[in-house]
Amino acid sequence: MRFDDDFIQKIIEVTDIADLIGQYTSLKPTGSGLMGRCPFPDHNDKGPSFSVSPHKGVYHCFGCGKSGNAITFLKDHNGLTFLDAVTLLANKAHIALPKDSKNKTDPKLRDLKSMILQANQLALNYFVKCRESKLDQDLAGSYIEKRKLQPETLQTFQLGYAPESWEGLTRYLSQNGIPPDIGVQAQLIRPKSEGSGHYDFFRSRLMFPILDPMGNPIAFGGRIIQPPSENSPANTDQAKYMNSPETPVFHKGKTLFGLYQTSRHIRSQGFAIIVEGYMDVISLYQSGIQNALAPMGTALTLDQCKVLMRYTKSVTVLFDGDQAGIKAAIKSLPILLSAGIIPKGLFLPDGLDPDDFIQKYGASDLQNLIQKAPDLFTLILGQWLEGYRGSASEKIQISEKLAPILNTISDQRLKSLYLEEASWKLGVNPDWWKKLLTTSSLTSPAKSTYFSNTTNSRSNESPSGFSPIETSTPSAQDLLVLSLSGVSALDISWLQFILQFEQGWNLENAHQINAFVQIQSQEIFKKAQFLSRQEGIFFDKVLGLLTTYVDNPEKLFMDQNMISSLTSGGDSTQSRYFLDIAKKIQDRYLLNSISKVQTELKKAPQEALLHQLTHLQKLRQSLFKGQLLIAPLSQGEL
Repeated sequence: MRFDDDFIQKIIEVTDIADLIGQYTSLKPTGSGLMGRCPFPDHNDKGPSFSVSPHKGVYHCFGCGKSGNAITFLKDHNGLTFLDAVTLLANKAHIALPKDSKNKTDPKLRDLKSMILQANQLALNYFVKCRESKLDQDLAGSYIEKRKLQPETLQTFQLGYAPESWEGLTRYLSQNGIPPDIGVQAQLIRPKSEGSGHYDFFRSRLMFPILDPMGNPIAFGGRIIQPPSENSPANTDQAKYMNSPETPVFHKGKTLFGLYQTSRHIRSQGFAIIVEGYMDVISLYQSGIQNALAPMGTALTLDQCKVLMRYTKSVTVLFDGDQAGIKAAIKSLPILLSAGIIPKGLFLPDGLDPDDFIQKYGASDLQNLIQKAPDLFTLILGQWLEGYRGSASEKIQISEKLAPILNTISDQRLKSLYLEEASWKLGVNPDWWKKLLTTSSLTSPAKSTYFSNTTNSRSNESPSGFSPIETSTPSAQDLLVLSLSGVSALDISWLQFILQFEQGWNLENAHQINAFVQIQSQEIFKKAQFLSRQEGIFFDKVLGLLTTYVDNPEKLFMDQNMISSLTSGGDSTQSRYFLDIAKKIQDRYLLNSISKVQTELKKAPQEALLHQLTHLQKLRQSLFKGQLLIAPLSQGEL
């Protein structure tokens, strides 16, 4: 879906940026707006350096430099796409998304999805209330205590409890206006096989909500913490983990558990850790390793890797050190490589899972192992080379395992490096490999083994199901059209002044100075003018809107000390500042013009060129006296 400028501006204007950011950090009033500690996890802010201007609709951290508006905050902090960020803000403001002729979504299906999400949110609330109440507290509480889960962790992951009651959730949904057919389509309740009525799908389980990148619950996973009673049917409830079957909003194999909670940490740390289960993610997060995700299926899928690529291209895969872990590692390698990810890998010792390892050795030891993890390719090759004696048959067997993996790599540099490593360790000539990889028997990857994009559709599967992320085609706004790359410090100062001080914006000769700055600066200024001409858009909103269209928007924000100095000095101080910048910009222009004339004089001395040089030098002298140029010189004047 594509949004036009007017719609984006409307979303930014109606969003209370202070309320949005206030959910992540405490903000207190100051003379110029609100201040607080930076909410971004990669900035260990010891004092309040994060500024929010509700009137302008912008934020800026004077410590780490991050800045922007409500949309950029959700993209940078929560890891949302542009489309997801705008959609989330529009939904919160109860603004209908614009109709798009390219959007073929059936309105009935869209309404159904909305109802299912509403039912899921009510179910989440119900499960959390059951956990927090004394209902079956001896069951849920004992398991939570055994796993040493802290209250903050329970809140972050919104863990709940589905009591043994057959119709508790069924009644709760009905009381809150959810028709039974919606509850059935959400896979929360099921019709009774005999007679009328419905019963709860999840019972006697610790509940793990599966959230989309915007925090909406789209499915659930449940871990049994008590065997079913004698009155419970001996069917699917016997499974240790049970997950929501697929629904219109939940498609297995398209998301990763924990993405909503960990995406900002993945962005700040630059890599993600892939683990196998719900509790692995939660245990790591509680211990301070907050960039872990779990696919929770028989194998990592290409769709999940595509989602992961939105946040990082660096991945460390953490496996249990048993045969199942080794098998999972082998299956995940070609999937990751084919997606363009260069993965690292780690087998935990003694057959421990991440939670057990942390309990036994501590999080710092696990961090050290993760930092030293080798490439996953190297790790798997090492497994295959255990007991290797260099016989011809062994070389053929291992090469046949490696060939499909190597053929998934599109980056020829990486492929060449892996070939060299495999050749050296196997004791074969690299040229032999190249010939081997071109044979028909080895060029096609074994798709049934490595490239399955679906997981087991049964509800009784290993520790969880996959939550869906509906991939979308990036809109034009995802592609930044205004770049500050290469813009001089002088031009940056100029843009900062006219965008943050109304006097600079309203000065009559502000527009004439813009003709002397670099092309990128001129385009940004023109965009700001366009935004200011929109109906109802005032100067103090321009900067907030502009940050949507500019890369590195933090460069548009002036230093706090300079802002204070210019604000306290009043109009006269601001006028002197403007004149100083304007003179420097025009002087730069004149110096460049003089340099060009001098170069031509060296090639062929001419009287006309001497006159031009004299004229330019006089203009510089006038400039020093405060006489600004009205416009760039014409060819005749030069």
